[in-house]
Amino acid sequence: MVSDLLKNNRLRNQLTYAIILSMDKDNKLYEIVYLITPAFTEEKALDFHQKMKNKALQLGGIIDHEGDIKKRKLSYPINKMTEAYLAYFRVILPKENAEKLKNELKLNEILRLLFVQTRRNPVRTFHTKSATKVITEEMAPKIIETAELQHKNQTQIEEIDKKLEEILGA
Repeated sequence: MVSDLLKNNRLRNQLTYAIILSMDKDNKLYEIVYLITPAFTEEKALDFHQKMKNKALQLGGIIDHEGDIKKRKLSYPINKMTEAYLAYFRVILPKENAEKLKNELKLNEILRLLFVQTRRNPVRTFHTKSATKVITEEMAPKIIETAELQHKNQTQIEEIDKKLEEILGA
């Protein structure tokens, strides 16, 4: 039953991510970015990208972020090519398999490769001060007075606006 669940790639990534937290600390997070030759069509480039992720999985890796693939214009030519497909993904791998994966990614179809050990950015939480005030019995009459004054001022402004409309409208 578990093997059936692991066939679904999304479920497999979620389940393996939960399992990786209890594993030893030899696993590291790597970000892999590479440029694919523009000779491929969009579909072939996506297939190639999937093959690279499958290689990482075969070496015991766990895909942390699926990444994306986009065709980009290069700022300078690489092997006389001015465009390439930019692809990236993040994978959690044991240290010893990271070098193996890096060597396997050195293919003719890949123009440039960036293989970097990284770490996950912590989620930042912001604490806000509570806006509630404690109103004592001594403060209540003052608060009521200020609220009444604000209401009177508002009604006076409305009356002035009506008079101005009457004067200007006539």
